[in-house]
Amino acid sequence: MTKKVAILAVLLAMVAAPLVAQNARPALKPGEIPLPYPVVKTTAQPGDFVIAPAREFFDRAVADGLDKTGMIYYGAYMEKPGPAESQLKTLTGRVVTLPNALIIPVRRGEQAAVGDIVLGTWQSGSGLQRAIVIAGGTPAAPKVRYLDLDYDNPAGVGKKDDTLKADCFHKQRDGLLVGNVVAVKAPGGYKRLLVTGVSGEKVLGIGFAGRLAVAAKADCTPLPIKPAVKPGDKVMIPSMGSFRPAVVERVDAAIGRVFATYQFGGKPETKAIAFGDVAVSLP
Repeated sequence: MTKKVAILAVLLAMVAAPLVAQNARPALKPGEIPLPYPVVKTTAQPGDFVIAPAREFFDRAVADGLDKTGMIYYGAYMEKPGPAESQLKTLTGRVVTLPNALIIPVRRGEQAAVGDIVLGTWQSGSGLQRAIVIAGGTPAAPKVRYLDLDYDNPAGVGKKDDTLKADCFHKQRDGLLVGNVVAVKAPGGYKRLLVTGVSGEKVLGIGFAGRLAVAAKADCTPLPIKPAVKPGDKVMIPSMGSFRPAVVERVDAAIGRVFATYQFGGKPETKAIAFGDVAVSLP
C-alpha cells in the first residue's frame, strides 16, 4: 500500500466512523421491539387467525427506526406460539417469526349482527381494518363496510361492501382494547392511536402514517365505538394524526360514519369520520 493510499484509507475510516456509530442500533433480544414496550406472551393457538405486520416492515423498522417506517398489517395463521416470539404462516405460505407484541390474536367462533363493529383485515387488500356489519351476510361470515379506508378514496374502496371469512374477525366492545382508538394526551392537544396491544401501564398502537408508538395508559382516553352524537354537536375528530374541533353535520349509522365540518387551511371542510374515531369529550 502506497503512502497516499494509506492516508486516504485513514481519512475514509475517520469519516465513516461517526456514521457507523450514529446508525448502529443495539441488537434486540427475542420478543423485543425498538420501543419501550415489554416482551409479552400470546394467547393465539396453532391454527388461529392472527393479524401482524409483514416481517420486512419489522426488519426495516429495526434498521431505520420506527419514526421512518410505517407498518402494514396482514392476515396470517399461528404456526408455533412461543413465550416471546412466534412463528406465523402468511397467507402466501411463508413462515416468519415476529415478536408477540406485534401479533394480534383473533378469537375463533365469533358471530356478529348488523350494526356491530368488528376487527379484521381487508379481504380484498391489505391492512388491519375495523368494519361495521351491514345486511346481507351471516353471523359467522358477515358482510361489512370498512371503517379504516378513506370514505372518499378515489378508487371507491371506502364505499364498497365486503364479506369477512369465518374465524377471521372478532367483535369489538368499548374500552381500552386492541382494535379501538384512543386519544393520547400530548403537548398542545391529543394524538390518535389505534391500539394494537396493552401490557401493564403501556399501550402500543398505530399512530399517524402507520408509525408504531407507545403511550402511557394514564394518558389514553378510549373513544366510544359508536358515538352518541347528532347534528349540531361539537366533537373532536382526527386530522393528520391529531384531534381538532368539529361540528357534526349528519350521522349515517348504517355505514358507521359521522359527517363533521372542521377548519382546514382556513376554510371549512366536511369529512366522513369513522365510528370509533369521534371524541364526544376529552379531559
